[in-house]
Amino acid sequence: SYNISARYFESYQNAELNVGILFDNRDAQADNKHVTVSLYSPKGDKIGSKTLICSVLPGGITEANFSMNIAKIKPWTAETPNLYTIHIVQSDGEGNEEMAFSTKYGFREIQTVDSQVYINGRKVLFKGVNRHDSSPVNGRAVTTEEMLQDVILMKQNNVNTIRTSHYPNHAKMYSMFDYYGLYGVDEAEKEF
Repeated sequence: SYNISARYFESYQNAELNVGILFDNRDAQADNKHVTVSLYSPKGDKIGSKTLICSVLPGGITEANFSMNIAKIKPWTAETPNLYTIHIVQSDGEGNEEMAFSTKYGFREIQTVDSQVYINGRKVLFKGVNRHDSSPVNGRAVTTEEMLQDVILMKQNNVNTIRTSHYPNHAKMYSMFDYYGLYGVDEAEKEF
């Protein structure tokens, strides 16, 4: 599994990207893994790359942590949904690729000060709607096209926040929130 976070410097212009990876080695043998983490800009340009050799313990969990300083980041907000791409490649001790995946990441910091929400140091006015994950044709079997239609309709009507009513939505929906620029508020029957 992995965990991605960032620390910000100089008024959200520069950041330190942190990637934590957990290796669950169920074998009875120790092994060395080469892990390469690469970061690509929203336009697809390679910003940086870092490789670590991790000694994986037999029958246990081993943690590896990567840090990378990035200058002149483009922060993610609902108005500017800048998404970076993180590639992670794992190879064995001889350099043979074993596993690879990538994910999108938006640099953003969320703070609450005196009951006001700030994203990247700026106060946010939420203009939102409730959304039930339902289709007028298929009931609870919402298609990807219907999800996308909802997101585009929200953006066309100057909505910047969607509250997912009563249960989490499909993972594709959250990816659309990231890509098109919508704040998501999950509500899971915690009403007071």
